[in-house]
Amino acid sequence: MEEQVKTALLGGFLWYYGTVTVVPLIFVWGYLIGVLRRSTRAEKGYPSFSEWRVMFWDGVKAYGIWSVYLSIPIISITLEERGTVESGKIMAAFLVLLAGGGILAILVPYGGEALGIIGQKRDEIPGPIFDQIAVQWDRFLLLLLVWYVTPAALMKLSTRSNFFDGFDFTSLRTILTDRRYVLAWPFFLLSWLVGYLFLPLTANTLSNAVWSTGRRYGFLGLGNVFAEAIVTIFSIFSFCFLVASFTIIGRVWATIQTESESDAVGDEG
Repeated sequence: MEEQVKTALLGGFLWYYGTVTVVPLIFVWGYLIGVLRRSTRAEKGYPSFSEWRVMFWDGVKAYGIWSVYLSIPIISITLEERGTVESGKIMAAFLVLLAGGGILAILVPYGGEALGIIGQKRDEIPGPIFDQIAVQWDRFLLLLLVWYVTPAALMKLSTRSNFFDGFDFTSLRTILTDRRYVLAWPFFLLSWLVGYLFLPLTANTLSNAVWSTGRRYGFLGLGNVFAEAIVTIFSIFSFCFLVASFTIIGRVWATIQTESESDAVGDEG
């Protein structure tokens, strides 16, 4: 139990600072690949932050796969001329947030401005984010497709640690068309969105409110402390939801592998 608490605290710390610089985020991705690897082997418990070199290289490959897939809708947004500039900025902010910042923020021409939208006060955002996504439904469907394929690609990475396995669509098709993956994916998506979107946005909203209150009443230093504490606590819970999402999808892959091996043994018999 003590080890799990340490893992959650360290994971939340890395996840929090991964929004600022990509290096801590690489280790978080590496840890999540470790979660997938243990889940696909049907091993109990969760890995700890110990094999830093392995986590780093796993994280580089995982972040690379995620970035390639998420860049598809982002590039689509930059190339299309439909929709207003402001709605494009909001959609870019949404996608960059999902991608974890870092490299993808550079790929979007107005990435800095887009990231600035996330974390501003609600009345300063030029239109509700999800309203803009609903208007641009074709882009939203493309984003859902990317969300659907990417977890399977990361599962293949966790199995063989080969970057290019994440783009082997012949083997990915077996996973993507499996009924168990189809049924488990909505739960993965829900847990992922809570950890990657809802909790960070909620933390930003609350921390901004606390900071503004402290500044208004002359307690700016104390307001900064409480605002930082709120974001840190929410980052820990956010990290736990991300771990849960990868556990869900990893256990599905373990079931698929086990039944495939059983069928192969039955055929030989």
